[in-house]
Amino acid sequence: MCDVACCKHDGQDCDLEEAPSDPWGDVDVTVESHMPDTKVSENGRIEYSVRLNLREEPKTGLEVDWSDQQRVIVSQVGGNAAAEAWNRQCSMDTELRPGDEIISVEGKEIQPETYSEVMKSQDGKSIVTLGMRRPRIKMVKVAKRAGEKLGISASSRASFGLLITQLTQGVITKWGEQHPKLAVQSLDRIVEVNGNSGDSQALTALLGSSENLEIKVMSW
Repeated sequence: MCDVACCKHDGQDCDLEEAPSDPWGDVDVTVESHMPDTKVSENGRIEYSVRLNLREEPKTGLEVDWSDQQRVIVSQVGGNAAAEAWNRQCSMDTELRPGDEIISVEGKEIQPETYSEVMKSQDGKSIVTLGMRRPRIKMVKVAKRAGEKLGISASSRASFGLLITQLTQGVITKWGEQHPKLAVQSLDRIVEVNGNSGDSQALTALLGSSENLEIKVMSW
């Protein structure tokens, strides 16, 4: 039986309560070194640009998520479209990946509320340039013990990962106290549990499926 309070899929936030922390070692994924066609932002994130050829592939192929109302996140890179065509010919350093943030279109900063309008304004153009930012990856390792809680509230509304909306007292906050560089924050997203990914419902189930949890978290 899953002892994680499972997400409600009616648009309401869910309260995930789970288990304790067993430090199996620090895993702090640092920013990659400078590479051609990329730069490091002031907050230490890798940024890069892509040029989507809409003349040959009129659809971008990018599915996006802005359920945190803070940023536009790539949730999926679809096939037979401009994004996939870009990935076939670009360097690995500038490959479009789920979890990357779209920060600009044709050099103009975008927000969730303006993204659709800005993209619509690109109709008819042959080439569209997007500014992108990689997320930071944090690996959180905790061990579940009876009666202890994970200590996060999360939303089922995100189409990418499990969106953390609030932290409460539990093993995640204990982990953060022991590993400050890896501390989980509100609006981070859980994207894998013990090497398995899925939608918010699947990730919730995975959090309750094992005594030892290795949780992959993305932050921006």
